[in-house]
Amino acid sequence: MHGFEELVDDLARVLDEAAQALREALGRRPQKLLANRITGGDASLVSRWLSGSRQLVERNRLPGAVTMAEIAAVLELPTERAGHLVRLGEDVDRLRGELEQAERGWRSRAGEYLTSVRAAEGAADSDEGMERHEALHQAADGVGEDKPGPALGRIPEKVALRSRTVPLLPAALITVGMTVAAFVFGTLVASPSPESKPPGLSGGTTPPVEGEKCSPWTETVQGVQLEGCIRVRQSRMLIRVRMRGPVGTRADIAVQVYDTFLERGAGRELGCHRMYILVEGEIQTCGYHEVRPPYGSEYAARALWKKEGEIRFGNPVISPGTRW
Repeated sequence: MHGFEELVDDLARVLDEAAQALREALGRRPQKLLANRITGGDASLVSRWLSGSRQLVERNRLPGAVTMAEIAAVLELPTERAGHLVRLGEDVDRLRGELEQAERGWRSRAGEYLTSVRAAEGAADSDEGMERHEALHQAADGVGEDKPGPALGRIPEKVALRSRTVPLLPAALITVGMTVAAFVFGTLVASPSPESKPPGLSGGTTPPVEGEKCSPWTETVQGVQLEGCIRVRQSRMLIRVRMRGPVGTRADIAVQVYDTFLERGAGRELGCHRMYILVEGEIQTCGYHEVRPPYGSEYAARALWKKEGEIRFGNPVISPGTRW
C-alpha cells in the first residue's frame, strides 16, 4: 500500500499526462466543443481538466475512464489514441479510489500538500535564479577587482563560495567566459527601454505566484496562445492574462472576471493595446487588474485577444475558478 503523499504524487502525474493528451487530441478545436457535448460538462470544467494536477485543489469531478471514452468519441479519435485516453482515465479512477479508502476528505489534504510542494519548489527556483542573475551582473561589471562596483556591490556569499569550488580553468577560457557574459549583459542593457513599450504590458517570463490559479497555455488561432490567471490576495481579487505567439504578432489583449456558475462575464473587459511579439518565445502580460464582483459565487479569469485594429475581442480562454 502506498503512502498518502505518494498516491497524491502519482495522481498528479497522471492528471498532468491526461491534460497533455487532451490538449493534443483537441488540437486547434475550441474547448467549447467538449463543454457543449460532454455529459455534465461546461467551459470551466473542461478548462480544469486541461490544467492537469492543478485541479486537485478544486472540487470538480476528475476525468475518469467514462469521461475519457466520451471525449474520445466526441473528438472521433483513432482507436489507439482513444485507448490511451481511456487507460489514463482508468488510472485516475484507481488512484482516486485508493485515496478515498486512505482518508475521508482526501481532496482537501491533497490540495494542501500539492500547494506546499509547489510553493517550496517556486522558492527554490527563485533563489537559484537570483544567484544566477546577480552573478551575471557581477561578471559584466568586472568581478575580481579589489573594490566592488559602487552600484552592484560584492558577490553574494553563496555565489562566492560556489565559485571557489570550481576547478581553475585556463586563462583563455576564463577570458572567453567573461567576454560572453559581458556581451549578454550589454545586449540586455541595449534592449528597448520600458518607455518604448505600450503601458500595462511586460515582456519575458513570470515566476509562479503562490495561490494563483491559471489556465494551461491554450492555442487559439494563428498560433497565438493565451493564459488567464486569477488570485485573491488580502481580500482583493486580481486577474491577468499572458500571451505568446509567432514573431510579428500585433494584437490587443484583455481579461475579464467570469462567473463560472452563470457562465458569463461579471465585469467589463480590461484591455491592453498594441501588444507586439518581437522575438521568439517572448511573453507579454496584461495585469494585474483588481476587480470587485458580487460575493457568493465562483469566478475565473477569461482571457481574450483580437488583431490590432479589430473591434471585438474573442478567442476566450478561461482559468480555474475561485470562490468569492
